[in-house]
Amino acid sequence: MDIAKRAYGVLAGLALGDAVGMPFEMMNREQIKKIIKSDQLFYEIPEEHFLNRDLGRVEVTDDTILTLHLADYLIANQAELNRDEYFQSLANFIKSRQLIEKGVIGPSTGKTVTKILNNESFTKGERAGFSSGLPMKITPLGIIYSDTQGDKILAMLEEIAYYSHYTDTALSAAAGVAGFIAGALNARKYEEILEFSFKLMEKAEKIALKTFQPSTFKRCKFLLSYLDSYSSQEEALDFISQVMGTGINSYEVVPAAFAVFNLYLDQPQKAIKSSMALGGDTDTITAILASFIGAYHGVDIFEKQWLKLLYKVNDNLNLANTAQSLLKLRNT
Repeated sequence: MDIAKRAYGVLAGLALGDAVGMPFEMMNREQIKKIIKSDQLFYEIPEEHFLNRDLGRVEVTDDTILTLHLADYLIANQAELNRDEYFQSLANFIKSRQLIEKGVIGPSTGKTVTKILNNESFTKGERAGFSSGLPMKITPLGIIYSDTQGDKILAMLEEIAYYSHYTDTALSAAAGVAGFIAGALNARKYEEILEFSFKLMEKAEKIALKTFQPSTFKRCKFLLSYLDSYSSQEEALDFISQVMGTGINSYEVVPAAFAVFNLYLDQPQKAIKSSMALGGDTDTITAILASFIGAYHGVDIFEKQWLKLLYKVNDNLNLANTAQSLLKLRNT
């Protein structure tokens, strides 16, 4: 398969998964299961939802928006990243789009941006975010870098995480996402992709601030191994949701995405529909999951009418061109 189809699949999958999971973010699994239908993918935010968000059906969130901001920054700067310039660019971008006011920016990124805009310095603790704001936007690194360039991925991760998510658990989660994309774009076998991703996660845990948070790497390994004992996919999904958790933390979001991909390795469309019903941080989990699907299976795995509707609602997306521009930077 052409690597361009895989790269486009990464960004298309991310945006589709984001839009699919958006309406149900922070609802619980039982609530969502009562709403969704087997023949429907996109929904409006349910009237009974407690979150007041100004978003419509098929609209993307910060998962897609901040991923594309990072992609555009890396493209404009030929894959060179100046830490302070990047974060200032991020803060200005979020302010100009009024994304905090719209309620689509996560807690760690929001606090970081506010401090930058107020020209305030950071304490070590203020940089120690462990929510999913880092892994959700990191897929461009997997398009730019190959799975032979793990050290470059980790070095870039450090810079991107420095002011907002500089913790063992967040860096490890992001390394797993970038590692999966990097390996899948090289058309590696599934086992090889997992091996590289997990090695990168383990290394990443040793880089940043050491916290009391559980190990994202160990939770991923445990979950994939433990779920093999389940004969029912639905029971496995219940375990992910009710025992492992699907909240906004990196150590919940990324293991959930890996686990659902693994459960439905040869049923990618079913994987997306199952992820959206997990409960919790459904937009980010499904965005990461679907980016894995796009990288592994290629963009053609997604139905054309899904993409057509995605572009109709989000008319500022230019995912194919962005993916192509990122690919031009690969192995440089």
